[in-house]
Amino acid sequence: MKVKNNSTKIEMILVIGVMLILFSTITYAATSIELTTGNFINVFGNLNLSGNNLINAGNVSIRGNLSVDGNLSVDGTTFFVDATSNNVGIGTTNPNAGTITASPVLRIEGSNPVITFNNTGASRLAHIRLGANGVLQFIEDVSNEQRMVINLSSGNVGIGTTGPLSKLSIGGAGTASADLYIANSNIATIYLDGTTNPSGSQIILQGRDATVRTTTLSQDSSGLFTINNSGTAGTEFSITTGGNVGIGTTSPTSLNTAGAHDTFQISGDVAGNSAELVLKAGSAFAQRNWSIVITNPVSVDTQFEIRLNRTAYQTIDKSGNVGIGTTSPLSELHIESSEPEIILHNTLSGTNVKRARLYSDVAGTFVIDAPNDAYSAINAVIMVANLSNGNVGIGTCKRWCLWWNNFSSR
Repeated sequence: MKVKNNSTKIEMILVIGVMLILFSTITYAATSIELTTGNFINVFGNLNLSGNNLINAGNVSIRGNLSVDGNLSVDGTTFFVDATSNNVGIGTTNPNAGTITASPVLRIEGSNPVITFNNTGASRLAHIRLGANGVLQFIEDVSNEQRMVINLSSGNVGIGTTGPLSKLSIGGAGTASADLYIANSNIATIYLDGTTNPSGSQIILQGRDATVRTTTLSQDSSGLFTINNSGTAGTEFSITTGGNVGIGTTSPTSLNTAGAHDTFQISGDVAGNSAELVLKAGSAFAQRNWSIVITNPVSVDTQFEIRLNRTAYQTIDKSGNVGIGTTSPLSELHIESSEPEIILHNTLSGTNVKRARLYSDVAGTFVIDAPNDAYSAINAVIMVANLSNGNVGIGTCKRWCLWWNNFSSR
């Protein structure tokens, strides 16, 4: 059939349009469909296309289903479907997954590509945007505020900050030396809710030298807080709901700021290991570590000792006897050394008359004298006693001024 004039052409187009509208399903096999600007196809049924199809310009309105056997490309890179990989691209005709193996893939390309979510019920928009600086941003629409960011280069995550320096930074940038950083203008809080679990809540800290070391901080259903170490049997530290603190026990007596019987309890174990409080100097003074020890915790002969680097310097036994330089005091005050000495210092006395000294020297002589304030000279020798023969001297010399033999008078 030959078309004689333009009006006939227009009539033919109208007829074809009517036929397209009447058909419920149209099947078209071609390498492409191309529409020039201003033209359109209306399909009220289904449109099945085979081969690779390109909608280059014009409009297509489909009220049924669209079935495409090959690739589908809309306006070049605006929208692309790869029929082989089942991947979808927006802004690209190469919708691959990069270095990872995955299929199907939705790939969006652009200078600042964004995915927008719209909850029509809540009238709320939210966006996920990949910024030019390689930071994945989760944005709230009303304030345009970045609620959370992920730095794809470092892997750091920020909540309430756009420049996280820690692995997880909350409320502030943090520091590269920390894995978790939390900042708050009021009180920074970590809340663990174990109310639905009868075992309570736990924080587990793990490190290693030659062996993996695990420390567990936990709170059970009764509210008892404990610290346990994998290398130690039993609980190392505990706090009850009443505020009592225990080391080596889960049933401490008390440690309170008020009350008639405040105590800090450190318990030895049933194996006889001593209860000990160590006051440790810095690494530069490793030989100056003091400790307070209760020895023989399972024996009636338990005693209290003050030690320096494990050597006892002062002892109080079960009878209340005090030993200095001995762990076996024989009297209320027992001093042992090569030259044991006691100094009495009266701060209210005058110059060079404040001190009196009692000592026993290596020769077996007991002396009472009066040193000067600088402890550089002896002002007077008050009494000298020879412990081997019992002779006693009273005067200004150490031994031979005035002798009394066995305390006999003249």
